[in-house]
Order: sequence, then structure tokens, then C-alpha cells
Amino acid sequence: MSGAVPRFPRNYLLFALPEEAAPFLRRMAVVPALRRECEVRISGVGIDNAARATAQLLAEGPVKCLIVCGFGGGLTAQMTPGSLIVANRVLDATGSSSAAPTVYRPDSRMRESANGEGGDLVTVGNVLTTPDEKHALHARTQAHMVDMETAGAVRSAEQAGVPWLAVRAATDSVDAALPFDFNAFTDSEGNVDRRRVVAATLKQPWKIPALIRLGSHSALAAKNLGRFLEAYLQKRPD
Repeated sequence: MSGAVPRFPRNYLLFALPEEAAPFLRRMAVVPALRRECEVRISGVGIDNAARATAQLLAEGPVKCLIVCGFGGGLTAQMTPGSLIVANRVLDATGSSSAAPTVYRPDSRMRESANGEGGDLVTVGNVLTTPDEKHALHARTQAHMVDMETAGAVRSAEQAGVPWLAVRAATDSVDAALPFDFNAFTDSEGNVDRRRVVAATLKQPWKIPALIRLGSHSALAAKNLGRFLEAYLQKRPD
């Protein structure tokens, strides 16, 4: 029989960065069920990249579900580095600060089967680098965690009628300042240019301990996220 072999529906996991996906990919390599049923995509940073990547994978289909996952920033005292949040709602706050955020809700069956801390996740258009920025966003939205991609991805999923879930792991707490304003180091695609970070670090070596802490927190977040995703995917309803 000639022609392409039809693909069966798969669980797609969308991460912004390779570092976010690394622990889960290592588990996929040794767990046949994950390898058979899941596919991982890296979108790049930002809501536009996430929307484009999601539209592309949905066009390839068929898709069983979309799980948007990766790092986030804590907006409440409970969201410490390594903490996970399974979104009850996703708020798109990338527009005017005076406008009410657009609200998206995950598939009810997927959300009910996902154990984990629930709360609201808000998507913004830039990295929040100071505690004042984080507190102001929480006061505006009452969200528990912030990211830069989820709203774009889930908007594309909803337009295609694909069930979705959003899971994020915190790399920094609400009262922690980032060592640099990473918005100044982004390239035309919205991704952080690591060479510029290295150059800035060489000029300000006293910030190295803070960078090391951020790296450690990011590794913990990725590890916890990978464990959660593996457990969830092995028991999620069809």
C-alpha cells in the first residue's frame, strides 16, 4: 500500500526554551509510552512565537491535546522557586494596561485530572525584573504566576477546538529581583541573547552569585515540571 502512514493523535507539549524541556525529554527517551504518545515542540520566547508554533503543530495534526508548559515567575508568596501551578485560568495581559485581560479556561476534564496547585496564570509581553513590577501585576490581575507565552498558544488551540492545559514552574519569587533586565538582551525573535548576558556579567561580576542562584532555581523548576508531566501523562484520561 503506497502513501503516507496516517498519524494517530498525539499529546503535544509546547515549551518556550530547550532548558525547560530537558528533564522531560530525558524521561521520554527511556519511557516507551511517553515516546509513543507525546511530541515536544520549542516555540521560542514570547506570545507571538507561541501562537505561531501552536498554529504550525495544529496544522500538522492530528492533535489529542496541547499542554503549554515551562518556566514562570511567582506573583504570590506561595509561588517559591520550584513551585508548580496548574492554571485554572489563563489571562492575556499583553494589551493595554487599562483593558481587562482576555480570559481562557483549560479543558475541564484535563484540569480535573491534574493534581497540583491551582490558580490563575497571566501572560505579559516583557520580563518582569523587579518586585515592584510583580506586585503591581498581581494587584491588577490577582494571578499567581506570570509567563510570556501561554495566552498565545491557548488562543490558537481554542480556535482549532483542541483541548489544552497549562502548567508552569516558578524560577523566581515575587520579592526577588532578577540579576539583569533581560528585556535589554533579547534578539529580534524575543529570545535572550546569551552572548550579551555573558558580556554584561563580565562587566558586573558581582552579579554572578545571583545568576548562579537563578540557574539553580531554573534547574529545580525544570526537574519538578518534568516529574509532573510524566505522572500526569501516564494517568490522564483519553
